[in-house]
Amino acid sequence: MLTNYITDTDLKKYHPNLSKQLWLNTSSYSTQINEAFERVLTDIVNKGFNPRKIMLPYDLKRETGTLNNAFPHSSIETTSTTGSSFELDVLLKRFVVNVTTITGGWTIKLQGSNDNSSWEDITNATLTFANSGSQNVIYEGQYKYWRYISIENSAGSITYTVYLEDTSFDKLIIYKIFQMIFTDFRKAQNDVWDLLVIDYEKQYDVLMNSLKFMYDEDDSGTIDSTETAQSETIFLM
Repeated sequence: MLTNYITDTDLKKYHPNLSKQLWLNTSSYSTQINEAFERVLTDIVNKGFNPRKIMLPYDLKRETGTLNNAFPHSSIETTSTTGSSFELDVLLKRFVVNVTTITGGWTIKLQGSNDNSSWEDITNATLTFANSGSQNVIYEGQYKYWRYISIENSAGSITYTVYLEDTSFDKLIIYKIFQMIFTDFRKAQNDVWDLLVIDYEKQYDVLMNSLKFMYDEDDSGTIDSTETAQSETIFLM
């Protein structure tokens, strides 16, 4: 389902000095981030889409031949492991690892290949864990085949899920967040904050009406790289 990964760090990539404008007695923009996401969900529903069918995880731990991606498979590993390879020739740019139990130290990395034979480590897609928790990164590069590798850095065991996700909605959520933040800052018509609100409102509207994203139209829980775009606004999966 559609998930919000946006943090203050993402917002500062657009406005580096944003932290200087925080509300009194607050340390982050989490309140605005959460509220903006709820407003995006409402807009998506009003467009006729079901958020549950958006941003399905592409499970890199599932058994070969198993198609349902809706719930990533979790399993325990006690030694370094090379996962099965999967053909996925669509643009998914977020690598997610969610560790539920762990002893020792582990590194989980993403690899890509165009021939299912020669493999390369993906830039920015190596995650290291000593404790349970979730990490995600947006990675560089596009390949036809994908797999994960777990590396046991120190003796132990690890239970986790590992998957890829669509990032199409990141900017949409960010634009809505800035609308809320700068609306609160503005003091008068056409001041710097008001102009920023107007700018982000326009960017949001343009993107909302032109966005292409993965959509599980038949509610099958699958991502199939052989299917093609069915409309100007969504990919039907």
